[in-house]
Amino acid sequence: MGGRTEEERRKDGGRTEVAWGDCGGFNECVGPEDGSHGLVGREALPLGLYPDMTRLTTQNVPAGAHSLDGPGMATTQLNSPPSPPVKSAMNVASLPSRLRRWWRQEIRGLLVLALVLFALRSSLADWSDVPTGSMKPTILEGDRVYVNKLAYDLKVPFTTRHIAEWGNPQRGDIVVFFSPHDGKRLVKRVVGLPGDTVELRHNHLMLNGQPVAYQPIAEELLRDLSLADRTSHVFAAEQLSDRLHAVAATPAVPAVRDFGPYRVPEGRYFMMGDNRDDSFDSRYWGPVERKRIVGRATAVALSFDRSNYWSPRWRRFFTPLDG
Repeated sequence: MGGRTEEERRKDGGRTEVAWGDCGGFNECVGPEDGSHGLVGREALPLGLYPDMTRLTTQNVPAGAHSLDGPGMATTQLNSPPSPPVKSAMNVASLPSRLRRWWRQEIRGLLVLALVLFALRSSLADWSDVPTGSMKPTILEGDRVYVNKLAYDLKVPFTTRHIAEWGNPQRGDIVVFFSPHDGKRLVKRVVGLPGDTVELRHNHLMLNGQPVAYQPIAEELLRDLSLADRTSHVFAAEQLSDRLHAVAATPAVPAVRDFGPYRVPEGRYFMMGDNRDDSFDSRYWGPVERKRIVGRATAVALSFDRSNYWSPRWRRFFTPLDG
């Protein structure tokens, strides 16, 4: 379509007639002489009405408008700016589900494992801390002794009920049991079996009317005792049946050195400590029922010297007990 003369354009106020096909793009619809933009439609508006058409934003465009399309015009995409991120609050309703998942994945397995381990410890094997010197020189303060709970029977875990029995304590056994006096766990030596008559005369043990044999003690059995213990005690080797073990007496302190004769009832065992003058045992609270016996102590697992800042007694680690 032919253009208008310069005089005609002046009469029309600077407007330029532009056809749709005359614009190769939105920014190209500008008259060559006066710089007016070619807009949608056949009539062009003066440039001053739209100073910069390429900077249209959503502030100029009605809500919902995204583009200007038309024949011969470039497409201008008008995108809204992204909304600022909103910090989501914790969903309180999801807390129980997370706790259930934590229970299934983490806690439940650990509790089952702990229950199994404690059950095994209760029924099969354990160790016992020895806080006193009632079993010196065989067991010292600070020793931890290994307890074989299958030595005589199998018990229901966490109880004293017996599932099965295949043996009974013998004279000379070192056993762990619950005291009939106060229920505490103690470690003592079996000196009297059911039916035995136990008697003590001037710290000499007699069984069924016969004196027990005593021998001088080997120095090797006293190697872990302190100098004070060696000087304040008298030591000997006592033989119960075919077993020889160390015993001690303290002449300078008052103690029960004469006892009995006492017949041990059926189903019960007479217990005494090897440190005869410093042991709270069956001479004071009577014999121990069979069901109260936990197991047999067979070795020193660990040993720490309480009088020397809990320093380890390395040579006592994992050493067997004579009983």
